[in-house]
Amino acid sequence: MMPVQKQEQIRHLLRRFGLGASPKEVRELESLSLDDAVERVLGYDLAIDPYPVSPWEFTTSDQNPQINTNARNFADWWALKMCTTARPLEERLALFWHDHFAVSEAKVQDGRKMLQYLDVLRKNSAGNFAEMLSEVSKTPAMIVWLDVRENIKGRPNENFAREVMELFTLGVDNGYTEQDIAEAAKALTGWAFRDTLNYRERETNPVEEQIKVKVKSAQPIFEFQQVANRHEAGPKTIFGSTGEYDGDGVVKLLLDHPNTPRYICRKLWEWFAYANPDEEIIDKLASTFIRMKYEIKPVLREIVAHPAFWGEKSVNKKVKSPVDYTVGLMRQFGAVSILEKREIGEVDPFRPINPDVRGFARAVNQQIRRQGLELLYPPSVEGWHWNEEWIGAESMLYRIDLARQFFANRRLVAPLIELSTPEFAVEPSSTADAETADRILILLDVQVTGQQRIALARFARELQLNNALYSQPRNSVDRLWRFLQVVFAMPQTHMC
Repeated sequence: MMPVQKQEQIRHLLRRFGLGASPKEVRELESLSLDDAVERVLGYDLAIDPYPVSPWEFTTSDQNPQINTNARNFADWWALKMCTTARPLEERLALFWHDHFAVSEAKVQDGRKMLQYLDVLRKNSAGNFAEMLSEVSKTPAMIVWLDVRENIKGRPNENFAREVMELFTLGVDNGYTEQDIAEAAKALTGWAFRDTLNYRERETNPVEEQIKVKVKSAQPIFEFQQVANRHEAGPKTIFGSTGEYDGDGVVKLLLDHPNTPRYICRKLWEWFAYANPDEEIIDKLASTFIRMKYEIKPVLREIVAHPAFWGEKSVNKKVKSPVDYTVGLMRQFGAVSILEKREIGEVDPFRPINPDVRGFARAVNQQIRRQGLELLYPPSVEGWHWNEEWIGAESMLYRIDLARQFFANRRLVAPLIELSTPEFAVEPSSTADAETADRILILLDVQVTGQQRIALARFARELQLNNALYSQPRNSVDRLWRFLQVVFAMPQTHMC
């Protein structure tokens, strides 16, 4: 048997750097050394997507072949991607950057712009922060969100200049002045974007066909523009340095500012470990960030290598976000195994997604939204409030009710339970129900007290849970969801 300490370390790694894992995935990592398991999770670049789906498959249906770019279709796709990916850290990091560079469809009002923004976050999620800062700042979604197009010569708008300092690089009141913001706003004048679609020729070249060509050839629908006659030329003094700065110059000044690496590394540590770390931890991470020229992955490796990441302040001390909770449950039950089978590389971006798969993705996204996190719709430029903020009377009711909601779809769940049965059903015996209860807790990665374990074993026995799962798994849906509702009501279920 594996030493308990190593087993717990693997599970802690998956809680913080993954999105929940199936028993098969857990066993694979537990068979490795801890160092190799860390490298498997962080070095995901060569991992093959087991369920390739294009977000554009969510824009049409057999009943309505017209392209619908509502952002919620793309949010449904992202929820599905989180459930099925072999690279969960990529999506966890994309969610981190979505919160960091918070942009909301509530103001952007164009799903195509939001998808382009999300693509930038996902592509750069573990790459280079300097490149991501530049790219995401120039996305049409960001330009609309922070009124960048209204920032023109003679009429500067300071919205983006303020937020890029306060929230994206330096931190609130951390190394800049109001004069720096005003001067940076002038340097950023003239930033805009253009729509590359030709609407004048739509009768001979329909817009939908143009979109399909753009998507299939990986060409952007929108392109960044620097409009020369809207840019305020001349010297600007920012952070005590005077020069003919433009927007790119402002980005470079922010990257060169000593507070930027500390601010970003503090946020990364708090996302993966715990809040309010000792300054020596941030010193070490920031030093690595600078030395590695703003590469993100070396910082992640430093986080995992630090003893404090594995310590008492970190393990099982964070409240699961709605994504952790809902996506984690889907991955733990191996939901990808019941979706339509696809060959690797088989993606037609405008073939309508299977209705059952669409329904599954939408249900997952709706559950995440009911618990207070709406993908692509952060509540403000500050993003969401994490940890204890996720737990309230209403959100807890939704979390507990997730068992009933999920298991109400018998056509989806019955085969899933049948596939999962070997993980928790055992040969009938006097202790079988207690063992089944333990196995379900292991599957869900929930640690309980001795008294709770006894109570759960008693309840499983009352439900005759093991006999139902062992002999008729497809007919055991009601018993399993009743048992899970009790588990979901336990505080430990909501910690990671």
